[in-house]
Amino acid sequence: MASGVEKRIRVKHLRPCATCSGRGGTGETRCPQCQGRGQIRRVQQSFFGQFVNVGPCPQCGGEGHVFRETCRTCNGEGRTSETETIAVRVPRGVTTGNFIPLRGLGDIGRRGGPSGDLIVLIEEKPHPLFERDGNDLVLDVPTSFTTLALGGKIEVPTLDGAPAHVDVPVGTQTGRTIRLKGRGLPGLKGGTGDLRVRLMVWVPPRLGAAERKLLEELGKAESLKPPRPGRSLFERVKDAFAG
Repeated sequence: MASGVEKRIRVKHLRPCATCSGRGGTGETRCPQCQGRGQIRRVQQSFFGQFVNVGPCPQCGGEGHVFRETCRTCNGEGRTSETETIAVRVPRGVTTGNFIPLRGLGDIGRRGGPSGDLIVLIEEKPHPLFERDGNDLVLDVPTSFTTLALGGKIEVPTLDGAPAHVDVPVGTQTGRTIRLKGRGLPGLKGGTGDLRVRLMVWVPPRLGAAERKLLEELGKAESLKPPRPGRSLFERVKDAFAG
């Protein structure tokens, strides 16, 4: 979707019958039931009066003519089912729900009727790293506590494979987003989105004895303790009754 691609797909559709060249049979004559009109009029009587119904002729299917010898390959339809491999050019910048019409590659009409179109619907596969938000890409990057606290530079992957370097300011909080301009997806009508790098604090699942001791010492420092949240519900209820 970022660079465009050519896809080859197998399509099963109705194409002209090779035996009768799409005609449906040989020896075409006027339908004896409808006299070539293609319609049958039926008159019905009821308590409310006389009703006239007009419908397609059941013998010729509304076409006004029949064949002395119907094609056995297509049973008079003039078309048979075929499977073809079609190349589809997908432009860059498409998204789920976009569609590509391929003119004349749908089912052909009965007995030489015009062909319909083949509509190719775009469905996006999830990416293992990036989450799409419009033309922007969102990437969660695990970052160490020391880098978030002291600042530094980290390397992040991009969609084109070339890594980008991101400056992490001192005292960055987890969940902060840093935007890299123009590193997202191209738009179908022009323009390019951004890569939004979301920094998430990474906590090691296991600690050695030395690391645990260091963290325990750091945990005693008042400056490393998070601020207390607002007063609890219990304290607010207590104040309300006291007042």
